[in-house]
Amino acid sequence: NQIKLLVMAHQKIKALAQKALNTFGYALVKTTYQTGPLPHDMDEEFQSIYEKARPHTMTSVNRMYELYKAVQYLVKANIPGDIVECGVWKGGSSMVAALTLISMGDTDRLLWLYDTFEGMPEPGEEDVRAIDGLKATQAWSTLKPDEDSKWIYSPLEEVQANIYSTG
Repeated sequence: NQIKLLVMAHQKIKALAQKALNTFGYALVKTTYQTGPLPHDMDEEFQSIYEKARPHTMTSVNRMYELYKAVQYLVKANIPGDIVECGVWKGGSSMVAALTLISMGDTDRLLWLYDTFEGMPEPGEEDVRAIDGLKATQAWSTLKPDEDSKWIYSPLEEVQANIYSTG
């Protein structure tokens, strides 16, 4: 019931915001995927890094940019240490880290990429999406086109090739 109330409250707030924006000639528009030029407040250098990594990630452009800025901060502040990513899929986020490090002349850090490299295990009945309670088994059936496929699968060799492509 609490989730239902939160959803209803969210819908009412959204409707009020839309009405207020309409009075000034604006509209509330949902975007799902970044296409075309990146937002003007993102560094130009990030554009080329993002374009190289984009086909190999499920991470949003905003989160990729945050990663880019975080890696820059580590280098500028002389914070020592390696970079670790857990659950890498095709390695796109690690590609952003690697390309950012290279662009800043920091090539001594190690990148540690952890994954099963075998895809996700089939979900059980207890696996549900927190926001709406959708059973993961329902998502599994739509994302798994045949019995030989693996959900969110990228083999080690593919990830290695993607990372090595950064130089």
